[in-house]
Amino acid sequence: MAFRTTIIWLRARLVRSRRRWSRNTGNYGVRYDNYGAPRNTGAVKDALVQLGSGADFTSRLASATIVQPASGNQQEFAADNGDWAGRFGFSWDPFGKSRTVLRGGYGIFYDALFDNLWQNVRDNNMLLPLYTVPFSTSTNYLAPIASVLPGYANQPAGSGFPDVTLIDPKLKNGYAQDFFLGVQQSIGDNLTLEVNGTGTMAGV
Repeated sequence: MAFRTTIIWLRARLVRSRRRWSRNTGNYGVRYDNYGAPRNTGAVKDALVQLGSGADFTSRLASATIVQPASGNQQEFAADNGDWAGRFGFSWDPFGKSRTVLRGGYGIFYDALFDNLWQNVRDNNMLLPLYTVPFSTSTNYLAPIASVLPGYANQPAGSGFPDVTLIDPKLKNGYAQDFFLGVQQSIGDNLTLEVNGTGTMAGV
């Protein structure tokens, strides 16, 4: 398989602030992530499935074509430029004695796509035939491949439409919403009791 040359530009910015009142402390901020999108800049290009026209996905898929770029930079899919993530946290001393503290927080966190989601488009350039190992004969799996392949010469290769990988041209990055709430109580000078809860919800 020929090598590909791919470039991905990553950018991130974070702005946050912290405020303190008589018995409260709060912090909040917003983060912007842009994980870019892969761009094939090499000589070997990938065959991409391009959806056709239609009112819904089924009709667009029915009129889809496979496009093989000849030259130039190839964008695998568009970058997700809308990954703004807010977050905040707080601590509160309800009785003003610094012995009971309530803490909580919430935030949205984006993550980059796994590379294997889009790298599988390289398989669109080839047809991978599958052969069945016969149970009636033994197979030496340590033998050189050149001596094993002739035994499968009479097996018919699959004649159906080959498997292809379709990348959503508007593929979005996944994110998680994380939240936390806890209470801490001092019991004497050397003992502290703490109860915390945390959770997360995934989204795309």
